[in-house]
Amino acid sequence: MRKMIVTGAAALCSMAVVGLTTAPAASARTHAAPPGDPTIYNSIDNPLPGNNASQSFQATQTSQFGNQITFAGTARVLSDVVVTMSSWGCESGNQGVSNVGTIGSPTPGSCVTTPGATFSEPITLNIYSVGANNAVGTLLATTTPTFNIPYRPSAVPVGYGPGPTGGCGDGASWYDAVSNTCFHGYFTNITFDFGHVKLPDSVIYGISYNTSGYGPSPYGYGTTCALSAAGCGYDSLNVGYSESPAVPTPGTEPSVGSDPNPGTAYLQGTYANFYCDNGAGGTGTFRIDGRPDTNNCWNGGGPNTGYSYAGIEGESPVLPADVLPYVIPSVQFNAVSNTSPSFTSLNNVSVVAGTSFSFTVTTTGVPLPVVVQKIGGKLPKGLTLAGDPLAGTATISGKALTTDRNGTYTVIVRARNGKNSVAKQHLLLTLSGGR
Repeated sequence: MRKMIVTGAAALCSMAVVGLTTAPAASARTHAAPPGDPTIYNSIDNPLPGNNASQSFQATQTSQFGNQITFAGTARVLSDVVVTMSSWGCESGNQGVSNVGTIGSPTPGSCVTTPGATFSEPITLNIYSVGANNAVGTLLATTTPTFNIPYRPSAVPVGYGPGPTGGCGDGASWYDAVSNTCFHGYFTNITFDFGHVKLPDSVIYGISYNTSGYGPSPYGYGTTCALSAAGCGYDSLNVGYSESPAVPTPGTEPSVGSDPNPGTAYLQGTYANFYCDNGAGGTGTFRIDGRPDTNNCWNGGGPNTGYSYAGIEGESPVLPADVLPYVIPSVQFNAVSNTSPSFTSLNNVSVVAGTSFSFTVTTTGVPLPVVVQKIGGKLPKGLTLAGDPLAGTATISGKALTTDRNGTYTVIVRARNGKNSVAKQHLLLTLSGGR
């Protein structure tokens, strides 16, 4: 029987059971790029399902996980990245799911979660260049926000809902009214803001966070939550996969951009058997795993850790290995469409002669503009303008002379971040206290 890396802190199996028939709108579980800014890669399903297959970190001894992707379009200045996480942790009680590592039936649990309850977890997103032979290259950008991750909803009782097994009949599932389906994990999107980073056409990304035993700095097993019945939320936190189509065709995902090496993923773990190649390429380093020219565990055909399509939550068809869908992490990269410079500070300011003065001219643009004073305008005597090219700003400072004439002075400031990418502003300084 094929093993599964699908899902849960302690559970490597999943099943779906039909529940009630009502389904509210799912708009709160979708994500769109900011108006006017393009999505350059997207493998997140819209609407987001209640849950799906996912890569567990604690259960599979993973420290970093990701993929190599190629962007669509021409925009290459990154704005933000959205990643789908699968949360299996309960606020109290336990998931009550099987811990056998093979396909099996969950056992009833006592999972109880107050609606809206979350736990805090720092999560890192690394973006690398692509090296020779698909090796992980130079680190291009990284960020580690702390997110409030929702616990999965409470389990519904045996007999909940219609059907011969009583709907969510295992006593361990939560019920998703959107899809009229029962799940053990809970999909939620988190967003990493990068503040404008220019990227090449193809990159490798890696998601990393700590659990009790794994990650860059494991928390250890002596923490309060690790000793509790519910366990730690981060030990039950996984990276989600996109939901495969009803009749899966390898290579049809993602919806925007492309996966240059279908059937592979990038993994950093400590246990060889959780690699598709059984650790032949080494363990403990972030590297490509699997071969796109063979049926392997990232598309369901592997001998050890391959996914069984029947085990993916929310899906029911059992398909032969040669048509199993490729596994693709659920992520979305959004870019900035307009990178031209523009001014974000006020275009007028008051100055009192004989008093220390400072005003910062601020801009936006990618790369950051260089701000200078254009010949033709003038400042009151005693004031100077100095640009900071590393910040995209310029500061007017000093002490205007009391011998300066009162009135309005106009200085033309220019912001440039390319040969033909220039913005100008007429900055008005109204002086008082002079003559």
